[in-house]
Amino acid sequence: MPNAAWAWEFLRRNPDYARDFWAARRKPDMAIKLRSGATLLRPRKRHLNAEKWGLLHLADPAKDALSADVFWRPDVLAGALNIRLSTVHENDNGDDKDHDIIVLSAIKSRRVIFDGTDGVRHILLNGERFCIQLCCEGPLPVGEQASVKIHIDGAAHARRKLDSAAQLLALHRSAGGQLSLIGRNKNAEPLQRALIAYDIWHGAGSKKGRYRRIAIAIFGVERVVQDWSHPSRCLKDQARRARIKGEEYVAGGYRKLLTKKAI
Repeated sequence: MPNAAWAWEFLRRNPDYARDFWAARRKPDMAIKLRSGATLLRPRKRHLNAEKWGLLHLADPAKDALSADVFWRPDVLAGALNIRLSTVHENDNGDDKDHDIIVLSAIKSRRVIFDGTDGVRHILLNGERFCIQLCCEGPLPVGEQASVKIHIDGAAHARRKLDSAAQLLALHRSAGGQLSLIGRNKNAEPLQRALIAYDIWHGAGSKKGRYRRIAIAIFGVERVVQDWSHPSRCLKDQARRARIKGEEYVAGGYRKLLTKKAI
């Protein structure tokens, strides 16, 4: 998964975040389904409770990274890409033979639009292997038939924004098909172990488990039966470290993932 998706998986497990979400459910954002298939979110007011978590609004913690409407604050998500939207002219049909024109409605991905109370539009494109967040200020075209111009200056996190631009271009050229990984594929195993350990330790979906059960989930029954009583206590120590790391990510360490390479 992209790092932004991993960050959400840890944040949604934070019990304080869940309490904030359910407290705000009395006044949910207006959600409009567009004919293009995208969803438009219009908040009734600024979400101050969301901003302290690094978000623009409180996404549903019951939903995973593929289905939740997660909009990170652009100052928190290093790869958030600044764009300019312009109305598509009649001769701009988004055909792949013209790679200089990116038409959002032509990209085959899950698309969610968040129009903030400050007049800034945020657009989320996500799938199993990518998560791209776009940010647009100024006059906004009506509807989704808009072409994209990417704007990158010399500000902080320029390399991360270039990564996002490369992902967006790859997604456009593949018409939503296979998206090539940008750069070296990261090792997600430490994140997987941390998430598994946290869920078992806190009893997510079942009764709480201890280090032996965590080790079995990570390393398998055969290896745990063989090595659990070894004097080095290697497996137990690794299970403990995974649990501690999971706790750290859920408590706020997830923000560190938002400054790293997207994938």
